Amino acid sequence: MGGVDNTDGMTGMLEYRYFAAVVVFTLFLVYAYYRGQRTNLRKIRETAASLENALGPTDKRYTWLGGVVGFSAEFSVEGFEEVRAVLTLVPRQSLLYMPIVLLRRTGDRLQLLFFLKEKPAAELHVIPKGRRLPHIHNMAGLERTVQRHGGLDVVLLHEGDPSGASRIAAALAGLLPSVRQISITPERSVFYVELLVTKLSAGRLEGFLRSLLDVIRSGGRAEQ
Repeated sequence: MGGVDNTDGMTGMLEYRYFAAVVVFTLFLVYAYYRGQRTNLRKIRETAASLENALGPTDKRYTWLGGVVGFSAEFSVEGFEEVRAVLTLVPRQSLLYMPIVLLRRTGDRLQLLFFLKEKPAAELHVIPKGRRLPHIHNMAGLERTVQRHGGLDVVLLHEGDPSGASRIAAALAGLLPSVRQISITPERSVFYVELLVTKLSAGRLEGFLRSLLDVIRSGGRAEQ
């Protein structure tokens, strides 16, 4: 007697399981897309509110960056020629891209440019040790000093006396773990700050911005 051929049944079962897996994965991608989109929209709203609360601008203009990737903004703020901000978020709505983000160790970034009314006396940079050094045009003309502030080793790149960079690092010591770079460039009269804001709450970001304004307006000393 011949055996029963179950090949067609097994093939059908495999096709069903494959189809079901594709459907489940697709639904998961859709869920992740909307969840990531909501998270980024909330982050955008909170960051914009923190900036406006801290800066108190008399005028503002926002430009969206590719949907929910972030924004660029220009603010008119008393005491400055202009203040610009660029928020760049991790694409949480794109689940397939997230492994690349994790491998590159990137996160949500906020870049701030304060255009000063008076030209700074010297160039300086404050960079937490261990962070990748940015491209600096005048690197050959800068001295390097490593100091410890707030329990964190900090690289100071400066022209001559490091006291200016040291005062800024000391004034913002408690916030340095969120800092990627602080720079003052006389040729453009710009005070530049780049922050990692992935784990920074809206309230803490606003507090950082207020402290930063105090430091800039007081010439590198935090107001008491």
